Amino acid sequence: MGPIVSSKTSCFVSDHRTPVHAAAFNDQVECLQLLLSRGGNVDSADQTGRTPLIMAADNGHTGAVGKLSADVVFSIALNSPSRPKLTSTQN
Repeated sequence: MGPIVSSKTSCFVSDHRTPVHAAAFNDQVECLQLLLSRGGNVDSADQTGRTPLIMAADNGHTGAVGKLSADVVFSIALNSPSRPKLTSTQN
């Protein structure tokens, strides 16, 4: 069976966790990279206010923390007030 490819990276279940939350919770760095490159939201919070980065950090997942924190820093730098707003932070 081949890989499943979908453009729905922003779907969520009843607790408002996204596929990015699931990948962060399980330290699946390659999955995170794929989701983020397809528009997954690193800033989305679940119903308790936990972002994927917080979930990864709480579970000691250094790989996921590294990927997510790099993406957050990149997003902040690209969207700083001195630069025009961009619609995507991924190549």
